[in-house]
Amino acid sequence: MRLGWTTDSDYEWSQHWEIAQQVFGLQAEDLLAVKDWQTSGRFGEAERVVLSATDETLAGGAIASETADHCLRVLGDQAVIELVLTIGVWRTISEVTRSLGVALEEGMESWPPDGTSPTGLG
Repeated sequence: MRLGWTTDSDYEWSQHWEIAQQVFGLQAEDLLAVKDWQTSGRFGEAERVVLSATDETLAGGAIASETADHCLRVLGDQAVIELVLTIGVWRTISEVTRSLGVALEEGMESWPPDGTSPTGLG
């Protein structure tokens, strides 16, 4: 959800909004909290280090060494490898869906819950 929000990907945010709630049982409040996760009290250490790694990768193409060390301590070697791969794959999907103008599936609401994108253009 953070990656979809940060990359301004309507497809990723909107498609995953329903999946996150219906399949994984996440609450809308938790999903919305990723927009400004740094000031949210909804996340524990593991979630915060993953969100930090995501933001750093999106901003600079890599996780900062201090954050990478924190990820290793909190998540372990295998999970960090999976995290880096996951961020890369979903970033690519964001770029592809935005570049090609991939439409939302029929019946999907754009930018749930309020129809407003990070840029405010909706």
